[in-house]
Amino acid sequence: MPKLAVFGTLKQNKCNNWRMEEGKAKFVGNALTKNKMALSGLALFEAEVAQVRVELYEMEEEQIKKMVDPIELHAYTREVRTVVTEDGVEHEANMYITFPQYDNKRYDTPREDGYFEYRGW
Repeated sequence: MPKLAVFGTLKQNKCNNWRMEEGKAKFVGNALTKNKMALSGLALFEAEVAQVRVELYEMEEEQIKKMVDPIELHAYTREVRTVVTEDGVEHEANMYITFPQYDNKRYDTPREDGYFEYRGW
């Protein structure tokens, strides 16, 4: 089953997590991106800044297209990236990466422990 790594409003207790529930996504665990990236509000960019904390789910491709793509693909591309769960296992997962033309290079500051984590609504 395809995996989806989410970092913003699709996370548990955030405003769009109902889409994950309604799409019958199965929570796998918390993870970090294997490679460093950059977070700017709700924008995720390819940049060597810090790892990003994500939630990893298993979700049928049909449900991803129905429940998640419609709210994400206006500003993001869905691409496969490697994430590492807390038990050290690497997973290939779909992630929504912001279009590079929107990168203003003004990134959020990573947490004291060295990674980004979305804390918004």
